[in-house]
Amino acid sequence: MKTYHSLLILVLMAALPLSCGNRPRNNSPEEETLPAESPAVVPLHAPDSLNDVVAIFSGLQVDSASAWHKYTESAAWKKYAATLDSRWKPCKEGLDKVDAFARDSLADIRSRAKTVFYPFSGPDLLYPITLFPDADTIITAALEPIGAGVTEKSLNASYYQKCLPTLSTVMRMSYFITKSMKSDLGTEGLGGVTPVQEFFLVRLGYKILSVDADKDMVVIRYFKPGEDREKVLRHFRVNLADKHMSEAYTAMVESLDPASTVGMIKSCSYMLHRGYFSQIRDYLLTKTFALVQDDTGVRYANILGAGFDVTLFGRYSHPLRCFEESTFQKDLEEASRKAPRRDINFRYGYNGTPLLMVARKN
Repeated sequence: MKTYHSLLILVLMAALPLSCGNRPRNNSPEEETLPAESPAVVPLHAPDSLNDVVAIFSGLQVDSASAWHKYTESAAWKKYAATLDSRWKPCKEGLDKVDAFARDSLADIRSRAKTVFYPFSGPDLLYPITLFPDADTIITAALEPIGAGVTEKSLNASYYQKCLPTLSTVMRMSYFITKSMKSDLGTEGLGGVTPVQEFFLVRLGYKILSVDADKDMVVIRYFKPGEDREKVLRHFRVNLADKHMSEAYTAMVESLDPASTVGMIKSCSYMLHRGYFSQIRDYLLTKTFALVQDDTGVRYANILGAGFDVTLFGRYSHPLRCFEESTFQKDLEEASRKAPRRDINFRYGYNGTPLLMVARKN
């Protein structure tokens, strides 16, 4: 009997691991499963054939071993580069002030913004990329032609002469004059917005991965050396008036995530005050969690009505005389007068004494 009980206990003990759903442990080090290793990060590589040419166009030196270094030896280029350097210096000083302001007053928006939605931008890339440098995507839009990117054929005295007025205007004033953009960015000038955007990127220390342009859109992929994190600019050539927006642009805006998209407006000739821009105005109010603009953007009353809290920086002044009297906002003037004084030390928009509106959705 004892023998029978002993055998029974041994059988039950042998069966116990199987009844609990466990498998016998295999302690063989050769057969143990090791944790998967994280895939190696592949550094981003910016093609020299693109970046050296754009750098020279932008008045910057390239390595002496570069195949395009010879273009920096001409007297025309040296004069052109010196002029650009002298005009870039005060521009960069202003942008450093914009960055300091954003670090202090827009830190919460910066940390959340993955996309910058900037209609009526013209070719301006300086301000969105300075205000929101960590955004993965910047979406800009204007009526001006897209144009082709800079090529080796652009590196000549005649092209430099065409470039200087346009580049100087934006570096000095922070915006493009609408009436002059046709000549500055048309066939008489740079041929489109793409060269201007390339200029801004390399001047700000970015490397360009690729430029893909057609008549309706340019997509520029770029990164900051040391970060190895690809970012993208999508610029649309589009009529933003109601019933005129292209299907591609409308679909893009509809796909925006309101939880991570910040809207931006600057120097847009008060287009958003007009009734026939109601659709793009509604997009700015419904597809964003925050809005940074001057008084040419969405009217103050509309922003409050859409459920935003507004913080005012600087002081509101009467619109420039060349704009209609209807663009004046009495309620904004009163709010600016009553608000705590928060001065800014950089230019944003048309007036020398700017008003910057920062709206956060409740």
